[in-house]
Amino acid sequence: MKLFAVINGDIIGSTKLTEVSRRNYIKSIKKLSSQLLKQQKILGIKGQFEIYRGDSFQGVTSKPEKALRILLLLRSYSRMISISDTRSRPTTLPFARDITDIRVSVGIGEINKLGTNLMESDGDAFHKSGRLIDSMKKSGLNLAIDTPWPEINEEFAVSWGLLDSIVSKWSSHQAEVVYYSLQGNSQVDIASKVKASPPAINQRLKSASWHTIEKMLNYIEKTLQDQVKSTK
Repeated sequence: MKLFAVINGDIIGSTKLTEVSRRNYIKSIKKLSSQLLKQQKILGIKGQFEIYRGDSFQGVTSKPEKALRILLLLRSYSRMISISDTRSRPTTLPFARDITDIRVSVGIGEINKLGTNLMESDGDAFHKSGRLIDSMKKSGLNLAIDTPWPEINEEFAVSWGLLDSIVSKWSSHQAEVVYYSLQGNSQVDIASKVKASPPAINQRLKSASWHTIEKMLNYIEKTLQDQVKSTK
């Protein structure tokens, strides 16, 4: 049985954004999607994320164990957008400055039909992710997963809820260093990219609880990888 992870996301508070801000935000998500495709062998992403309803997006990975890493890349990139914006644009321009986060769900399961257009695809993974993103809007969660394994769902409800709480408190600068760390960059490399000193990078990573997140991420990836292998 081949399992996939379907990722659904939407911009939190998108109706409060100006049209220009929302358009710029979506462009940023598309840009990140292109960057993630360059890591396709590692992340297993099947093509570009598709935008729908004007403020939502969807993607698929053939490596379910990488789903959380992809979600954290999405949310850290989302929360750091205002940094890249202020470096290149006057602060008076309208942009997603006050609302720099996204709600993201992942559903793990089979896919019966995977077309070039994800909106025309179908399968349990799509159903799980779609139902979950809708329920998250009512519960207030911004990060959640639904798998075929009840015991894993119960365990991850706690760990992913904790991760969501941590991520939701990141500043733009903290999100930026986590984003680069998720891609394997050293603190020296990150310091060069963001034009800050290595001690400053170290402090930002500590305040973002990066080392705790890294341990949880490695554990969750191994747990999912073992579960996926056991179902084949």
